[in-house]
Amino acid sequence: MRLNRCLLIAALFVGLAPQAATLTAQQPQAPIASISVAPLDRAIPEMSYLLNAMNIPEMVGVMEMMTGFYTKGLDRSRPIAILVSFDGTSPDFQVCVPMKDHKQWFQIMSGMGLDPEELAEGLYEISAAGQVMIAKVANGWMYLGQSEDSLSTVPEDPAALLGDLPERYSFSAKIDLQQLPADMRDSAIAEMRAGFERTMQQQLGDQFDSELDAAQEAALEQMEQLEDLISDTQQLVIGCLIDPTEKKLVIDGAIQFLEGSDLAKQMDAQADLKSDFTALRPEKSSGYLRATSVMSNDKEKELAKESLRDSIEQTLEMIRQQSELPQEYMDAFQSLIEGIESIAQQSIDQGVLDGALSFDFEQDELRLLAGVKVADGKDVQQKLKDFLGGLPQSGEVQAEFDVASHAGFQLHQATIKLPKTEEISSLGFGESAQLSMAGSGDVILLCLGADGLATLKSAIDRLQTTKGVQVTPLEGSARAGSLARLAQSLRSDAMLEELVPAFDLLSEDDTIKVTGTILPRGMVMRVSLDEGVLRALGTVLKSGNFAPGF
Repeated sequence: MRLNRCLLIAALFVGLAPQAATLTAQQPQAPIASISVAPLDRAIPEMSYLLNAMNIPEMVGVMEMMTGFYTKGLDRSRPIAILVSFDGTSPDFQVCVPMKDHKQWFQIMSGMGLDPEELAEGLYEISAAGQVMIAKVANGWMYLGQSEDSLSTVPEDPAALLGDLPERYSFSAKIDLQQLPADMRDSAIAEMRAGFERTMQQQLGDQFDSELDAAQEAALEQMEQLEDLISDTQQLVIGCLIDPTEKKLVIDGAIQFLEGSDLAKQMDAQADLKSDFTALRPEKSSGYLRATSVMSNDKEKELAKESLRDSIEQTLEMIRQQSELPQEYMDAFQSLIEGIESIAQQSIDQGVLDGALSFDFEQDELRLLAGVKVADGKDVQQKLKDFLGGLPQSGEVQAEFDVASHAGFQLHQATIKLPKTEEISSLGFGESAQLSMAGSGDVILLCLGADGLATLKSAIDRLQTTKGVQVTPLEGSARAGSLARLAQSLRSDAMLEELVPAFDLLSEDDTIKVTGTILPRGMVMRVSLDEGVLRALGTVLKSGNFAPGF
C-alpha cells in the first residue's frame, strides 16, 4: 500500500508536469507553477562545487567565465523566478530577473545580436532567431514575457511569491494544483485516464478473460486513487540543494494535501510513529531500510489488503508458470503463501506496519537480516514448519525446528541446496545457503547467510532495548560501492560495469540516503548523495558509457 501510494504520487508529478506548462493560475500573485533559482552569488559557487565534485573541473572555468560575463547588470543577491499563470485558454510565462542596471545587460546581449527595441518607457521588444520576446523593466526587476498583454500585470516583488524556496534550495519548482481551474483539472484527469486505459490494454491484451477482469479492476482502483490524489492535493514541490558545506547533493519531493481531506488526515496520523526495529541494522552493514506507518481508517486498510491480494496473486502466478516444479512443490508453495496472506491481513487490521531490512555485501557474499511486526508470530512459524514438512524428503532442504530459544524467541534454521548458476555464484553462495528464522508472539526475524543463529540472537538483544523509538515513516541508507556490486551481481549492465570500479574507490562514509518525513498535511521524500558518490557518477558519465534507461 505504501509503495503504491509512492508510485501514485510519482505519477502525479509526471502526469501533471505538462499540465503545468499549459494550464495555469488566473492571477499573477497566485501562479499555478513557479520555478526558483537561488541568488546567483550562491548558485554559481554551488554549481562550481558540483562540477568539481563530479570530476568535471574543466567545465568550472567555462561556466564561471560565461556567467560572470552574461550576468553583468543583474542583481546577483536576489533569486530568479519563472512564474506560470493562466489567461483564458493559453498559458502565460513571466521570467523575473532581478536587475541593477538593465542597460548594461542590454549592451552585453547586443553582442549576441539581441538588440532590444524600445516600445515605450521601460518596455522593450527583443527578437532572436525569429522569436519575439517582450521585456518590461520596473520595481528593480526585468520581466520577460511572450507578449505585451502577458506583462500588463506583473508582481511588484516576484521573490515574495517564491517564499523560502530560494533559501532552502539551489533550484526548485512548485505546483499549486488548487489554482488549476476545475474544468482544466477535469481535462487533465480525463487525459491521464485515457492514457492509463491505453497502457492497460497493451499490457493486458494477452490475458485470459478472468485474469483480464481482475487486472482491469485493480487498474481502475489505482486510477481512482490517483484521481483522489489530484483532487486532494494542494501543492507539490521539487527541490535540489547543492551543499558544499556538507559535501552532498540533496533532492526533495514534497506533497501537501488540502486541510480536512482524507489524505491530509492520513499524513497527520503518521506524525507520532514508533518503531521496534531501529536497531536491526548491524554496526557494520552495506545497506539498511526501515518503513513504519499506521492506518487510521477502514478505507485505508481495505486498500492495503487489495494491494496485498494483487501482490499475492502475482506471486502465485509466477509459481504456476514454473512448469519444471513438481506438483507437490507447487501445492506446498501455494498453501504457504495463502497462509502468509491471511496473517498479513490480520496484521493490517491491527493498523500498524513496521519492519526493517539490512544487507551486507562487503566480501562479495550476500547476507540479509530482516524483521517485521506480525499479528501472530507463532502462526507464521507453524505455517513454515508445515510447508517444509510437506516437501518431499529429497535432501534439497534440510530443516531444523526449535533448535534454540532466546529472550522469548524460538529459533529455527534450514540449509537449502542451490542450483549451480552464474547468478547464484556471483552472490557468494556455494552449493547451499543457510536460512535462519526467529519468532515471538508478534515479531518475525529472518537471516540469510552463515552464522544465522548467532546473528539473530545478537539482533534480538539489540531489539529488546530499543522498542518504541520515535521515527519518521521511511529511513534508508546504502554504501554506494556495495550497492553497485550487488546490483551488478543481480543484473549485468554496461553502466554498472563502469560504476563498480569507480565506486570501489569510495570510502565507507560515501552513502546514498533516503528519508521520508511528515509535514503538516503532507510528506517530503529526500534523497541525499555524498560527495564520493557524485564523483563516481561523474566519472561514469565522462566515460561515455552511460546506459539510458538504467
